[in-house]
Amino acid sequence: MEFQSFIKAIEAEFEEIKPGTLNGDTVMSDMLSWNSLNALIIMTIIKEQFNIELEAEEFDASLTLTELFRSIQAKGVSK
Repeated sequence: MEFQSFIKAIEAEFEEIKPGTLNGDTVMSDMLSWNSLNALIIMTIIKEQFNIELEAEEFDASLTLTELFRSIQAKGVSK
């Protein structure tokens, strides 16, 4: 999966995010009223789209969507 597909999957999951507004520099904690539920939803998207499970520490180490995507790539995209 490419980065833009990843972004679109996140935008589709959250009604409060207007499609086309996210990019690689988007700071995840600025996207929504950030809470652990939103983090779990994004981790579920990663599991479903990439068949990869990130540890909470790996997820938390990512500030932007680009950093998160790099963490996914480092684990090896299998879908």
